[in-house]
Amino acid sequence: STHQHPHRQHQQQQRYPQHHQYQQSSSCGANDNANDNHNVDPRQSLLVQQREDEYALRVMQQREAEMQDINRKMHAVNEIYKDLGEVVEQQQETIDEVEEKYADAAE
Repeated sequence: STHQHPHRQHQQQQRYPQHHQYQQSSSCGANDNANDNHNVDPRQSLLVQQREDEYALRVMQQREAEMQDINRKMHAVNEIYKDLGEVVEQQQETIDEVEEKYADAAE
């Protein structure tokens, strides 16, 4: 509703003066960001970027440490399976010997 009653428009301007001011001052949304960038302190921007970089580095280091931990645990599981395989092989040899002795005794 672009055509408002003058009294109603005046009430809106009193309740929301910043809204009226914004409507008058902003002609294009693309320029708003450009104007905001001029107000940013370059040192503050650099500090924010540095903190973001430090955070990213800490996250990468943490992920690397977790991956190394997973790798160590996988090697430990692999060793357990190798040991288990040797135990099963030894038990199979014992079972084979018992079966042979039983078969010899039965004859």
